Amino acid sequence: NVTLTPTNLEEGDNVTLTADGAVSSADAGEYSSVNLTNITLGGNDMEYYSADAAATAALTEAVTIEQARESEPYIDINYINETLTGFEDGVSYTVNGSDITVENVSAAIDNSWFGQTVSIVKKASDSNHSDSEAQNLEIPARPSAPAAEDFTVTQPDAIGGTGSISGVTDDMEYSIDGGETWTRGDGYDITEIPGGTTYSVRYAAIEGAFRSDACTITIIIFDGTQEPAPSIEIDYVNETLTGFEDGGSYLINGEAVNPTEGVLDISGYIGTTISIVKKGDGVYTYDSEPQNLEIPARQAAPEG
Repeated sequence: NVTLTPTNLEEGDNVTLTADGAVSSADAGEYSSVNLTNITLGGNDMEYYSADAAATAALTEAVTIEQARESEPYIDINYINETLTGFEDGVSYTVNGSDITVENVSAAIDNSWFGQTVSIVKKASDSNHSDSEAQNLEIPARPSAPAAEDFTVTQPDAIGGTGSISGVTDDMEYSIDGGETWTRGDGYDITEIPGGTTYSVRYAAIEGAFRSDACTITIIIFDGTQEPAPSIEIDYVNETLTGFEDGGSYLINGEAVNPTEGVLDISGYIGTTISIVKKGDGVYTYDSEPQNLEIPARQAAPEG
């Protein structure tokens, strides 16, 4: 309450004062004085008096000046970029009570906000203002990943073969580098995929829906089956190696050999230990483990 008391009045005169009051200070709070302007006189005896154009009136009690609230935020969701947008440049904000980083009027959506209603507050710009009322913004959850049954995967069936994936539609996107880069699907099969390649596939973001979680599809490396280790024996009488499979391919000490009807001449190997490998066909099978076979030296000639 402000009481204005005119001074230098004759006793008994009836004079009143009215004025506009304003506080100007760096700090909103309690004040003991107020600056007055537009002072006017009233009362039955006002004609005998005049008043200064401005004055400072004493307050009979402290006055608390209510701080003005910052305007409530009006923030939107950018589903494509996964950001909140509509912040003012140079202004500070909190989400759920924690300060956020705003760049170019946008702030990245934290993973913990998906599927939640967040409270966004514009912080007071100075001591004459208070924080805004909160904007409560519902942020939808991220959609689920595509289901495995949405795709048909053809795995390699030969050594060095490739695979394919069908079912990647034009509302999906895929990555082969762990999510660093993404390619939009076009509805066509993805073919000639080398073994050992892993695809991440997700629904792309659209207006009104975030990108989904991703599922993974791996094209395996077809190793084939290892050929069984050879079981070759020595025919000492005929000086041959026996037990080769008809039509099979073999290496002895790394060199290709050509057995005939399962038999190979032993010449050149007498007195050595040889390594025998059955070769794979390169399509379904690969080379066997080696058989190490010791071939004795020839007996010494009789003395005479």
